[in-house]
Amino acid sequence: MMRTWSLLAGFLILWITGISHADLIITMTPSSNTYNVGDVGTVDLMIHSNNSPNDLVDSFLFDLNVTGPVGLTFVTPQPETYLTDPNYVFAGRSANVALNFPATDVSNAGRTLTALDVTFDFTPATLGNALPMPIPDSNSPLLLGRFAFTAGSAGNFSIAVDPSSSFSDVNFNTFNYTSNLANFTVTAVPEPSSFSLMFVSIGATIAVARWRKRRTQHGKTETNDTNR
Repeated sequence: MMRTWSLLAGFLILWITGISHADLIITMTPSSNTYNVGDVGTVDLMIHSNNSPNDLVDSFLFDLNVTGPVGLTFVTPQPETYLTDPNYVFAGRSANVALNFPATDVSNAGRTLTALDVTFDFTPATLGNALPMPIPDSNSPLLLGRFAFTAGSAGNFSIAVDPSSSFSDVNFNTFNYTSNLANFTVTAVPEPSSFSLMFVSIGATIAVARWRKRRTQHGKTETNDTNR
């Protein structure tokens, strides 16, 4: 069952197009370049800025889309342990953590994952106020998320950040951003019967080779006896 978000109505403002800032750079890295059918993999999203420390991000809302054959899907519900990772972009200031809200949702038959968060000041005097995060440069990128997927079929796959995604400051002005693709391959694992046939074939090949060797050796022995 798809989870319903009980998020603040103000999150919707993330879709509003505002004044663009300098670029944010998102780097996606899968946990492996190759998987077997049935494996569960993850993709890490890291974020840095080419205008550090002037890009103060207060909220984000982005989609990840899978392209490739049918079969590879995001895990639902997602493990959201990355929210408490010390390197998470809003570590110690995540509204999802403070309010116990889900940070992710999976849709489109598992082919799309949506993630969002907003900064949240935990101190009693200013509880709930914005606490924007200065995005560092490429020397110390921050974790934007770690998302799990199931490799249900063989093929070549990509995960991409949807162009409609939004990263905003406290005034809901949006930042430009760029992102790479996460590319990887899923291979089929032979069925047990296939393994059996393979071993039978190998065994037969070895047996024939040994028989031919013995036959050759026996022929040489008879030849030597005749020559005597």
